[in-house]
Amino acid sequence: MAETMYSGILKFEKQYDGIYIVIDNPMQVTSYALRDNVMGLISKYKISNVDFAAIDLALSSTDKSINRKITIGSSFVSKDEKIDFEISKDKLSLSIKFSGGENMGKVLDKDDVMLALRNAGIVYGVDEAKVEDAISQKVFGKSYLVGTGLEPARGKDGLLEFHFDISKKTLKPKVLEGGKVDYRDVDLFEMARAEQVLITVHQPTPGTDGKNIFGESIPFQPGKLPPILPRGKNVKISEDGLQLISEINGQVSLVSNKVSVNPILEIQGSVDNSTGNVQFIGSVIVRGNVISGFSIVASGDLDVYGAVEGASIYCDGNIVLHSGVQGAGKANIVAGGFIKAKYIENSTIVANGDVFADSIMHSDVRCGGDLTLAGKRGFLIGGKFKVRNKITAMTIGSSMATVTELEVGLNPELLERYRNLIGEFNSLKSEMNKMEQIIDMLSKANEANKLDDTKRNILLKSIHTKAFMRDKIDNIQKEINIILPQLEVKSGSVAASNIIYAGVKVLIGNAMMYVREEIQYCKLININGEIKINPFA
Repeated sequence: MAETMYSGILKFEKQYDGIYIVIDNPMQVTSYALRDNVMGLISKYKISNVDFAAIDLALSSTDKSINRKITIGSSFVSKDEKIDFEISKDKLSLSIKFSGGENMGKVLDKDDVMLALRNAGIVYGVDEAKVEDAISQKVFGKSYLVGTGLEPARGKDGLLEFHFDISKKTLKPKVLEGGKVDYRDVDLFEMARAEQVLITVHQPTPGTDGKNIFGESIPFQPGKLPPILPRGKNVKISEDGLQLISEINGQVSLVSNKVSVNPILEIQGSVDNSTGNVQFIGSVIVRGNVISGFSIVASGDLDVYGAVEGASIYCDGNIVLHSGVQGAGKANIVAGGFIKAKYIENSTIVANGDVFADSIMHSDVRCGGDLTLAGKRGFLIGGKFKVRNKITAMTIGSSMATVTELEVGLNPELLERYRNLIGEFNSLKSEMNKMEQIIDMLSKANEANKLDDTKRNILLKSIHTKAFMRDKIDNIQKEINIILPQLEVKSGSVAASNIIYAGVKVLIGNAMMYVREEIQYCKLININGEIKINPFA
């Protein structure tokens, strides 16, 4: 059967001895249009040995049907299109390239290409849509990517997840609402609590196999094993080996690729803009000063070798201020244990234990143990002092009759709590009395069916509120009953090895004395509700 190629009203027929042009009704179009069409097809299909004279005769003929051979010679050889494959070294990509045929050789279609791929053993990753695009866009000698294999997915490497900041700290201030900047809160120190997880180990994952264009499996590479846990001091490894855990409260550090927790934070300089505020789970040592406006919060002890200015210090343990405090009315020093300082001036001091100093001036001191002024000066001048046990000093007050108030024999913290409870108790009782009046009034109206739904809801809420207030009052009363026995005066004294000046007010338990004249080498005690003056001992 002849192979034909149509273009408008003409067609080419490939026969055993050559190529023929067949034209039906040639007068329907101009000979020029037919010639352009014929020449285009000759070029496109690379027809060789063309007899152009025969073409001219065919196109100029007036016959209604023309069938004329347009190639020279009696022997005829056509050349079909060919396809070449380009395969990457890893067999994961496939490109095809077409070579042109001649003398109207066979033109490859999609089925031809897919059959050739299968015959070559290419069975995976071929994109048929891309094959169709390559055929429709066909440019001989150009490569078209039509297939890709599946690359193996490498397993994820094992890693260590750090639950604290291991990067170098930068003194970047905190930006507050409204754009204000807090230059004191720079979060410089990393802290950990006992049993806190510091590092978690994540094991490598296996990955997945790949497949090349020949359908062959490509094995994956497993992820690398994680690094060994960098165990340092005061840390432990969990039983399953997957966590590094702090054994103590303290500062976390990563030094020489070892994670350690240090129970003591030592600051070589001052607490100022270079460190920001300090908040630490453990004990703190400050080699320099604590500057005004900054704070230290520690769960252990605190040692400050420089001076403390108008700063805030809160420690669960003991505080030792090797120089002293010049608070300018702004310093707040609070300790769960004792406080020891060379001097204390214009400051607020609260200690659950004893307070030791060489001198204290114009300060507010609350002490759960003994207040002792010892040293070369040993004076206590100006301010208010509430001390659980006893006050001992060389000199109390001044020749200028500086107002100095001393209160001993009661736990100042318990006394403060007792006073707050009494105030809250009285306030609640007053509120509950008002609530009872409202309930009584609404209840009577309800019995007379004079309440609408809104007021009835108010009545119910008032009854619930009264019950809540009653429970709270009962709890406050229980706490007051616990505190009261502890406020009984068991002992308490004020002693001066040198002098107590006029202007000093002394309260020992339930007895009070205003010192109106100097008293030397004395000890004041409460005997049967009256303050007696005894020799210093």
